[in-house]
Order: sequence, then structure tokens, then C-alpha cells
Amino acid sequence: MLEDLVMAATNDALKKAKEATAYEFQSASGGLDFSEISKMFGGKFG
Repeated sequence: MLEDLVMAATNDALKKAKEATAYEFQSASGGLDFSEISKMFGGKFG
């Protein structure tokens, strides 16, 4: 049970970090859509 809670908290934290990174990246890029470029890098940038 504790393992499940730790896993859920970790997954939630990763999701929030990815969302924050995507938001900051989009803000810094002036709202340009880099989704195609992101796919070249395995989707690691939002």
C-alpha cells in the first residue's frame, strides 16, 4: 500500500513537472508551436 502511494505521488509530481516545463517553454518561445520538433527528441520538451 505504501508503495502504491509513493508511486502515485511520483507520477503526479512528474506530470506536474512536465506541464510546468511545457508552459515555461511555450512562454519563452513566444507561443510558437514546437510539437513537431519535440517529436524528433522523443517528446521530451512538452
